[in-house]
Amino acid sequence: MVYVDDFVIFSNSVEEHIDRVDEILQTLGDAGVSVNFEKCKLFSKSITYLGHIIQPGRLEIDRAHTVSIRNAEPSTTVTARRSFLGAANVYRRFIRGFSKIAAPLYNLLKSLTESARGKKSKHEVVIG
Repeated sequence: MVYVDDFVIFSNSVEEHIDRVDEILQTLGDAGVSVNFEKCKLFSKSITYLGHIIQPGRLEIDRAHTVSIRNAEPSTTVTARRSFLGAANVYRRFIRGFSKIAAPLYNLLKSLTESARGKKSKHEVVIG
């Protein structure tokens, strides 16, 4: 069994939206895929999706998803450092000069990974 969590459908009018939703539901039905209509949210002007708030003509950061980045403790493993950089990278388009800000962290990660090869599994390397 396969589960699909999200379909996001953008349209310029109610009529276009109805047509698109109908087409997608028909395609899913033809493929034998069922839809849980209790979980469906239709005709929304704003959605929160993958850490962003999406509205007509606007894309914003969902501040609830940045709490872990703002409150992050210093990384103690290579895996934790990669995880932090990956989470921060999601919002790079909103941070002026992100590549310059993050470069020292990426450089440190690279040097730690290179120096640790052969000592432990790359996922077990402890920093500091």
